[in-house]
Amino acid sequence: MFSGEQDLKQHLISFQEEFLLKLGSKNKLMVKFFPRSLKGDASKWFYNLPGGSIDSFKSLVKLFMGQYKHNIKEQSLVTKLCTMRQGGNETL
Repeated sequence: MFSGEQDLKQHLISFQEEFLLKLGSKNKLMVKFFPRSLKGDASKWFYNLPGGSIDSFKSLVKLFMGQYKHNIKEQSLVTKLCTMRQGGNETL
């Protein structure tokens, strides 16, 4: 359950994976079931959205990410260093 304090991306990934395993990719159903993955302030935020503001799961994700973008965890410095690659025309 996402309350507004957890990692936003991890919540979206977990929700989509669980949903796809159980029901397959059904855009309208994903929108309908997404509120069940929310609690507290996040649930209040969802139910206070203006009517007609969500027409697809993609638009819901966009609104959700806009609201909770501060909950995206940064990659650690070690992860950044391990994934860094030298460009073809870059010298050491």
